[in-house]
Amino acid sequence: MCFRQCTVAWGVAALFAIPTWADMVSLPADRDNTLYQHATGGISNGRGSHMFVGRNQAFAGGDIRRAVVHFNVAAAIPVGAVIQSVALQLSVSRVASGLQTTAVTLHRLNADWGEGTSNALNQEGTGAAATAGDATWLHRFSPGTTWTNQGGDWAGIPSASTDVTDVGFYGWGATGTMVADVQGWLDNPSSNFGWILRGNESVTGTAKRFDSDEFATALNRPVLFIEYINNVCCVAGACQNLTPGDCAGMGGTFVGAGACDPEICAVGGCCRPGLCDDLPGHACDAAGGAHFPGASCASADCNGNMLFDRCDILEMTSPDANGNGVPDECECVNVDLFGDVNHDMSVDIFDILCVLEGFGGVFTTCPLADLDLSPCAGDGIIDIFDILAVLDAFAGSIVCPLCP
Repeated sequence: MCFRQCTVAWGVAALFAIPTWADMVSLPADRDNTLYQHATGGISNGRGSHMFVGRNQAFAGGDIRRAVVHFNVAAAIPVGAVIQSVALQLSVSRVASGLQTTAVTLHRLNADWGEGTSNALNQEGTGAAATAGDATWLHRFSPGTTWTNQGGDWAGIPSASTDVTDVGFYGWGATGTMVADVQGWLDNPSSNFGWILRGNESVTGTAKRFDSDEFATALNRPVLFIEYINNVCCVAGACQNLTPGDCAGMGGTFVGAGACDPEICAVGGCCRPGLCDDLPGHACDAAGGAHFPGASCASADCNGNMLFDRCDILEMTSPDANGNGVPDECECVNVDLFGDVNHDMSVDIFDILCVLEGFGGVFTTCPLADLDLSPCAGDGIIDIFDILAVLDAFAGSIVCPLCP
């Protein structure tokens, strides 16, 4: 795809629909260079502001130029992450006359190469004398280490291709091959040799000049947009970003795609209606529970009565005195809160009105199970004894025991 005369934001807007648990990095190139076709491999442009692809004009020799660029993926993305999408953005700042549209292909390099101190003058199209460590047409690292094939060693199948015509910003991606390239570089950083860009080399006058990582304007420098998700693994209660295989090798529990946080692997009370389990956060989330990291079920307030009591425990050893099917705060309350039938953490006139309402057979405000107070454990009916119980609670003259 081509986005000519666009802004840097194209990579984000055009290529990625990022899930809430995904991350993105915009990674600048850490080295680049141009391989200028030359019989002795004596020309390079390691520190130049530009790099070139295609062939120059016939009157200038019609020689081929190929650009190489590298991004340090492993330094920017956590180990174990899964690459979702990739896009390369380059700025074209000069083209040969005639505005020819040229397919510029991106190929994964199979061998490492260098960026020396060579720095071409003027428009930089003819390069400069190669220095130690420079990549050239013949050398991966000048002067002693050569390519297997003159002009670079790369994968035959392009990772991506984009038509380039005039000056402007252009993008490559997001192809499955580019994703595979970057995933491979993350999983095995020693295999990351970057990409080589090739233009139309069949005819002369097809050269395109790209801005390099040394270009004065940072906006125009090469940038690689990478969208990725972390793989989450819980090992001994700690969250790590690991592949499924590495997670299993460490005896961990593989959670799947997501982001590590302080709770995802921490064990704590997992509260659901009527029960509590001690579970890690990811398991509690899957069960639809409320998680209390670091707190056991014996100290998790599942019933919302603001007390960590036995009513919250899975075994439910407290009696179900009011017959609502769940041993809850109607049986297990603080002595100061007995009679708080509407659960507003105070015993007041509204609780009295609730019981009077229940005595009249109307349960629009408070349910029957909460109004059956007397004697302490309830007797299954709403009567004068329940009214007296809440009045006594209002006066602070009645006590009931906590859960056993």
